[in-house]
Amino acid sequence: HQEVTLADDVLGPDEELHVVQILREALANVVQHARASRAAIHLTGDADGVTLRVDDDGSGLPDDLTRPEHYGIIIMKERAQGLGGRLHFAASDWGGARLELHFTPHGEPHDAT
Repeated sequence: HQEVTLADDVLGPDEELHVVQILREALANVVQHARASRAAIHLTGDADGVTLRVDDDGSGLPDDLTRPEHYGIIIMKERAQGLGGRLHFAASDWGGARLELHFTPHGEPHDAT
């Protein structure tokens, strides 16, 4: 399931790259580690900023997200910091994991020419 309610010109190229890479890593975790049978992606933008949320029905979150073997999580947190945002992990409504990224876009939009 996916839901996108974000205008095409909200993010600058660097912001787009960070969001795509965080989403890529989140989905890799859903497939490789959580063994989920379903996932939902929500990408929304409003006056409060941009939110990316990924929910799954997999095995849930590891006990310690800061351990060195959770390299993908560490990279996602660094990318979120690069966006000036925050990354939050919690249990999803489906019993698996939820990743939520929230930030205020500051980048220059794509050149329209």
